[in-house]
Amino acid sequence: MSCIPQCSSELDGISKSDLDRFTDSIENLLSNEAGRRLFRHFLTKCKFKNGKRVLDTYEKIIAQLNNDSKTITSDIVCDILDDIDRIDAFDFAVAEKMGLAIEAGANSEDLKTDLALARNECVKILRHDYEIFRKHYSKKSS
Repeated sequence: MSCIPQCSSELDGISKSDLDRFTDSIENLLSNEAGRRLFRHFLTKCKFKNGKRVLDTYEKIIAQLNNDSKTITSDIVCDILDDIDRIDAFDFAVAEKMGLAIEAGANSEDLKTDLALARNECVKILRHDYEIFRKHYSKKSS
């Protein structure tokens, strides 16, 4: 496949054990900043524009979910919904639930729950691109 990065520079600073872990599961990849950076590089090289948009949105969502000191507001969720509108194959029901929560004036905890659903939807969408990534980098880690 010609879109697959052929140079090894994208692997600089990534150990064989990290690469093994990243190719073990999408959750391992996405939970690690270096893993997400490698995946972003892969998506860019392969011109997987939708995958890159999904990864960008995923990172926005986890930044909110991981920030315990910050209250999640409807403005934050609205901004993320704008990104979601540009993602192919995003589950309309999840997006609609988020929009209804904003309209109803949902509290921060309810909005956090909706963001967790959106995060899970992003992971689901990324699985296809991840399988291509995994096959490519599994060969490199052997």
